[in-house]
Amino acid sequence: MSDEPLVSVTMPVYNDEDFLEEAILSILKQSYENLELVIVDDHSTDSSWEIIQKFEEKDFRVRAFRNEENMGIPKTRNRAFSESRGKYYAILDSDDVSSLNRIEKQLEFMEKNEEYGAIGSQIIIVDEDSEKIGHRKYPTSHEEIVNVLPRYNPIAQSTIMIRSQILEEDIGYYNEEYERCQDYDLWFRIALNYKIKNIDEFLVKYRVVKEKKLPT
Repeated sequence: MSDEPLVSVTMPVYNDEDFLEEAILSILKQSYENLELVIVDDHSTDSSWEIIQKFEEKDFRVRAFRNEENMGIPKTRNRAFSESRGKYYAILDSDDVSSLNRIEKQLEFMEKNEEYGAIGSQIIIVDEDSEKIGHRKYPTSHEEIVNVLPRYNPIAQSTIMIRSQILEEDIGYYNEEYERCQDYDLWFRIALNYKIKNIDEFLVKYRVVKEKKLPT
């Protein structure tokens, strides 16, 4: 186990008590086990922090942090990165669900293809009851992704895995000035120097609720 790369799965949380447990379990039950789940609660006002603490008590791989005040999503995502220790940073939002082999599949590709800086996947769209209501397919090859980047965002944020070295030593974290498109900006910066790919498999269930729009 210790010889395998550590993967840090980052999860920002704000008032997601209805879906949080399902999201956390989808990471803790991964087929690839050498991971840590870095959860940053952005000062939730519901029971999210209590749910997070219960999981931290049960599984040593859960590392929980809480902002002293509500900081917003870019700063919360960046704090999760700063607290992470893995060779790779993966992202899962607290109302989405990873397939149980997601980390294994993405890690296998990244370990064999060092020229790639990040990898995503296709998504299944689910509703508030976790029922499938659709799906979305994104371009898979680096060439296709770069071609469409100027026109729309071709990567679903909750599917991404990134080499930590790129963020820590090269391009930096999310731009905290961008409240709603911080991921889009990050993909541009990664693509300037590294290849990006989407696995042509549905590895994440993306949840659509009233306050959350479909990714572009």
